[in-house]
Amino acid sequence: MNEKHLSPLPQYHIDRDKLCEIVKETVGYDRLMDAFCHGTVVCDEFAWFSNSNEYYIIHLESGMMVNWYKHLGRTNTCSQKDRTIDDYYEFFRLFKEELDYFERKNCE
Repeated sequence: MNEKHLSPLPQYHIDRDKLCEIVKETVGYDRLMDAFCHGTVVCDEFAWFSNSNEYYIIHLESGMMVNWYKHLGRTNTCSQKDRTIDDYYEFFRLFKEELDYFERKNCE
């Protein structure tokens, strides 16, 4: 197996403060972190889970994965290096819609 294909993703794909700003403007920090209280979730468009102090959100159709360690934005990575700030806004806006749907369906 070629280890180059399995090398760690670069850290701080976008500026930490910018990631925090995007989350604040789209989902909200508390709501985002509360989503991980449901354990591992695979919904229609997104999957999300935590592993110890690492948090992962995956957009299933595009394969875009965003993760961070302990605190939002810390050592954040993205599975697709060419993603822009606008892509992040869209990612978290769509994640909020998915979270709204998931909570209506499962938490009432």
